[in-house]
Amino acid sequence: RRDEDELRLLDQWIPVYDDYTDLRYLRAMARARQGQVIQAAADLVQAIAQGDAPVRYERWVGAGSFLALEALARINRLLGREEDARTLEEVARRRREEAA
Repeated sequence: RRDEDELRLLDQWIPVYDDYTDLRYLRAMARARQGQVIQAAADLVQAIAQGDAPVRYERWVGAGSFLALEALARINRLLGREEDARTLEEVARRRREEAA
């Protein structure tokens, strides 16, 4: 129920704050918990394309880079795409090091 409420709110606010990457990341996590892995992966790809949210927002460093890449790697592993998962993990590791 909590994830359903969260998804409803995120669906409402993402169009309003389209550049707030963390919202897409949060929606991806909620979708993944609901078993909506393809939709979650799509949100993660969008978050990665956007990059981290502008500094005017309260944000997580990495929601548009290494955190999203790590989550996308987990989804790929779940889908049996081991090679893609390893590649994503390596890119995530490099991005995490760059952010440190």
